[in-house]
Amino acid sequence: MILTDAEILQAFRWSDARIVTTSGGFERQVRRAPATPEGRDFYQRNRAALAIRGVVLGLKPKTSTLYEFSWWTAVPQAVIDGRARSLALSMATDIDLEVPMPEGETLRGYQKAGVHFAKDRHGTLIGDEMGLGKTAQAIGLLNLNPKWRDILIVCPNRVRLNWVK
Repeated sequence: MILTDAEILQAFRWSDARIVTTSGGFERQVRRAPATPEGRDFYQRNRAALAIRGVVLGLKPKTSTLYEFSWWTAVPQAVIDGRARSLALSMATDIDLEVPMPEGETLRGYQKAGVHFAKDRHGTLIGDEMGLGKTAQAIGLLNLNPKWRDILIVCPNRVRLNWVK
């Protein structure tokens, strides 16, 4: 008997999928579910089919008596493709992007690429070397979305006045 993803998803109360690195150094996607009596019964009836699909029953991490189900699958191709795009963006040296800046100020190509990399992310750490324009990139990023108001700027005291300007 072959079980579909929908049947497996319905049989257990799965957590959201997470991407983890196994002890062997491989990335896998995993979902976890508590070992309820109903889940154990389903598991016993379909043990071979579930094993083929990567569902196992084992001890919950850091416990010696609590059991849980884990569903191990390959990392989705969309995630792999997204990482490749993100990596390419993070290493870009120039990009065609209009970034609003204070009058008389402009961004260099690699700075525009840094702003483009950060603009659609929930959070970004700009960790360029000293003197490459992290402050200018952050200002450009803030100017792209004027709705942003809750912002934490961590900087040395000597560049504090740049932020005041």
